[in-house]
Amino acid sequence: MNKIVNLLARNIHGITYSDVVEFCKQKVLESVQLDYKLNIPKDLAKHFATFSNTQGGLIIIGVGEDVQGLPTTYGGVPNDSKLVDRVHQFAANVTPLPTYDVCTTDEQNGTVFLLVRIDEGAATPYTTLNDPTVWIRTGNVSTPASREELLRLANKKRDAEAARSANIAFAEQYFMARVNEAEQERQQAIQAGGTNIYKYPLGSRENSAILSLTLQPYYPNKQLTTPQELLRCIREYCGKEYQYTTFSNSSPETLPGGVASFGWYKSRGNINGEQLYANGVSNLMSDVLTTNLETGARIVSLGDVGVKLYSRLKIAQNYYRMAGYSGLVVGTIALTGGSGADSIPMQFGGIMYFPDNGKVRLSNYSWSFEIDTTILYDDLALNQLFARLIRDISWGLGIDDVPQAVIDAVLKYNGWFASPVSTR
Repeated sequence: MNKIVNLLARNIHGITYSDVVEFCKQKVLESVQLDYKLNIPKDLAKHFATFSNTQGGLIIIGVGEDVQGLPTTYGGVPNDSKLVDRVHQFAANVTPLPTYDVCTTDEQNGTVFLLVRIDEGAATPYTTLNDPTVWIRTGNVSTPASREELLRLANKKRDAEAARSANIAFAEQYFMARVNEAEQERQQAIQAGGTNIYKYPLGSRENSAILSLTLQPYYPNKQLTTPQELLRCIREYCGKEYQYTTFSNSSPETLPGGVASFGWYKSRGNINGEQLYANGVSNLMSDVLTTNLETGARIVSLGDVGVKLYSRLKIAQNYYRMAGYSGLVVGTIALTGGSGADSIPMQFGGIMYFPDNGKVRLSNYSWSFEIDTTILYDDLALNQLFARLIRDISWGLGIDDVPQAVIDAVLKYNGWFASPVSTR
């Protein structure tokens, strides 16, 4: 008896030409999650939107079907190095960008099968750029969404926002629990007669400015890996940025759904915590306020903020690539505390310093942004995004103009600078 081939449950990168042929010989009927196409259809963007609005699924290109949706011919398509690029172009005509994967099988007699895996969308409803109609998949055909379906898709967007907010709240809760533990250690060290111990309460708004950076998938309800795998391969998931994380300074801790690390400096009182979750959430919370112990001057360096921000963007880039995630990414940036401190464009690593200072006048600042992984995976586009973000942050902190040289210095700091970012 021949083994049943189930392509719907497989990673498409492991599917061979022969697998597709055997699958078609089993006469698997098209369904809500399966579609056959003889060639790349002109309305492929519509199919991206339709699958994203429904349950996701697999499109196999190179297979002809009859009126019932049964495969009849399965000779593949001529192998062309631009096949995958053409699919990416169609996906780019969908808003928001769908979460998908695409590849070709191995080649036989000059032909391949083109496989397009589309995930159920998190940022529903999805439409094409030239058609406002919201399509869903009913059986093996596309139909316009009913009023009830539109409401369901709209609620899904609300649920995604709620999930992201809950993730940030949990990360903050865990971080504050570690800060409280560190504060007890500080007090015990002082009582034991320790010398050169920071004299102020850790994490206090007066003596700290906590920078919080969170990156997560638009709808972080899907496990990209497992917590155990994160712990085992934390170096690989962080990439070259691992050496700049608190993970490298202390053994990672386990927490619900992920791993974390925490550290504090006994003499300066600076606190740093990192969290990485199996559902793709990455969080850093770090004190970026520096106090001159001799003059009492309090400083928040935009250069320090920039290094931490870009480093976390690169960690997310590496993590999502390893996990095979494609789609929307939501970033949130917050600065809490440090009111009254000077904000300066650059002062770290002895690189450069510009004297046109600003002022941290508020007790709370926040910024947010959405990008798709096509930007995150493109270093030049990522540099351009970073330049925009750092200018938004600096404007909020009273610095009306950040010289391009400052931004370039941040990118060069750890070898990130690959090519000039756009000027404005």
